[in-house]
Amino acid sequence: ENTTIQILATVLSNISAIPAMWLCYQSEMYYELLIGAASMITSIGYHVGDTFEPIYGPRSKDIFGMTAGNWHRLDNVFAILCIVALALYLSEIQNPKWLEFIRWSSLLLTLFFQEQGPWKLSNTLIPIIILVCGCIYYIFRVRKPKYNSNFTYGSILMALALVLFVKGLDEKKDYLRLWHGGWHFIG
Repeated sequence: ENTTIQILATVLSNISAIPAMWLCYQSEMYYELLIGAASMITSIGYHVGDTFEPIYGPRSKDIFGMTAGNWHRLDNVFAILCIVALALYLSEIQNPKWLEFIRWSSLLLTLFFQEQGPWKLSNTLIPIIILVCGCIYYIFRVRKPKYNSNFTYGSILMALALVLFVKGLDEKKDYLRLWHGGWHFIG
């Protein structure tokens, strides 16, 4: 029964990203669409593998030849890139070459830190902090974007999502993965 709840909480909460991906497609934001889709797929792979691994053993339920640990690393990479994509979107960087440079730099920096260890929280936070600080610098020093009330609403939801993410880090208290599922749904 707990296994079913864990799978439902993590898979269904990930699938809730499909409408946002559709909006990216309609807006021709193909980078964001692909990063979002990859994040959804790798997160589902990780959570399904992570749920079944304690029951069947570490390699008995590989998904497409990868263990839950492999999926976890990819999940972290694409989750970080989603956060960076949001920061870049909010920065409204106009120069396409500079935007492409930042996207590639964020991928390289993220891969470097995730290869050091995806289970170390610092290896997830450091690339996010570096890249988001760069976007904040750009916003306040180079170009002040024009925000509307959706920005405030989105910021509140993202703050709530981060609270849910932190609460979901304690796997003993969040063994059904409901807090973590809330992070997927709102974030």
